[in-house]
Amino acid sequence: MIIILVKKMISQFSKYLFITLFFSISVFADQTSPIGMSMKSGDGLPSKANLGLTNDTNLDSASFYRNLNSSTQGNFFEPKVLRGASSINVYKKGSLGTVLVVSKDGIGSGAILTNKAHIITNQHVVGKNKEVLVFFKKNTNEKPKFEEGILANVLKVDEVSDLALLYVPTEQTPSNMRPIPISDQIVDVGADAHAIGHPSNQLWTYTKGYISQVRNNFVWNEIHSANVLQIQTPINPGNSGGPLLNSNGELIGINSFKDIQNDSMNYAVGNSTIREFLSRKGSRFAELKKECEWKQIGDSYRTEDTDSLGPSFNSDIDFNCDGTTDMTLRVPLDKSKAVVSYIDSNKDGRIDVILYDQNRDKKINFSILDTDFDGEADHKGIHTSGSMIPDRVEPLTS
Repeated sequence: MIIILVKKMISQFSKYLFITLFFSISVFADQTSPIGMSMKSGDGLPSKANLGLTNDTNLDSASFYRNLNSSTQGNFFEPKVLRGASSINVYKKGSLGTVLVVSKDGIGSGAILTNKAHIITNQHVVGKNKEVLVFFKKNTNEKPKFEEGILANVLKVDEVSDLALLYVPTEQTPSNMRPIPISDQIVDVGADAHAIGHPSNQLWTYTKGYISQVRNNFVWNEIHSANVLQIQTPINPGNSGGPLLNSNGELIGINSFKDIQNDSMNYAVGNSTIREFLSRKGSRFAELKKECEWKQIGDSYRTEDTDSLGPSFNSDIDFNCDGTTDMTLRVPLDKSKAVVSYIDSNKDGRIDVILYDQNRDKKINFSILDTDFDGEADHKGIHTSGSMIPDRVEPLTS
């Protein structure tokens, strides 16, 4: 489940924040106004009164690779189907090579590679889990039952390219599954691109578009890098880890992330990176930069605000040790009011992320975002899982 710009905006703060939100039209109308205001005390935010408040923002097989192509030979499209294969044929066969992946971190999709069955998906779908539940498609559109889930072992992961390889014993796989062969052809810009996955829990959904561009050594979300395919094909959270197919029904990519500012700019990790991942022994982990220890700037202070939140205690937080305020935490004296955090994610001195803890339970419910940093709120984040990263982002309508 894949929202890149928002992750960039708030990932550096996710270790520390605990804010939750509650959505209503009236709250949005009243609380979008701080977007674009200066982070400096006294200019759009309260000035310090030095009254002190305890800071509470403390917020964890070789033969398979050599024989990959032969293992899928004859298991997908027959030659007569390959000639002029239609979207209907791509979906009929491709959907039987697509699984639903469920982990403690959420749901995603996966592509069956062999009869064994080996399944490829995104690393962010499996997280740090050693086992995940996998659901195979039935011949009908009947939704699978929970007890039909099969435990799959996570054989290895690659945090850099955001890929993971799963394994389900042959005796536990259904007879109707269809491994998807990996294309060995260079992907051309303008070629058709077919995606199958489970966006927003809508199981085995098919979308079609085209390849917009091939971008090698593409970097996203700071730690990820791979040869990716930029696609116009619509994808959404739940498509993560699912197959991107050419018109021959061959795997050309694994759908991985999207640009939340542009619905037509979506990305899949390309077949060249997939082959590199499969040929590499063991897992590969990203080297994370050592983060600076956050600290509170000065003492907490009280302000007698007259807005909807009323008087509050406030704390200014510095996350990168440059001596400037990155976030101001505001705790209204009225305990029925939300705890709010104002964040300057791009260091331009203005608020561009607002997070709310409506129930003061250290879970995120809702956020307001200025994704283009023009000083105007333009998106809302819905955090149904309570995670710092929103489960979905929607345009903010008036």
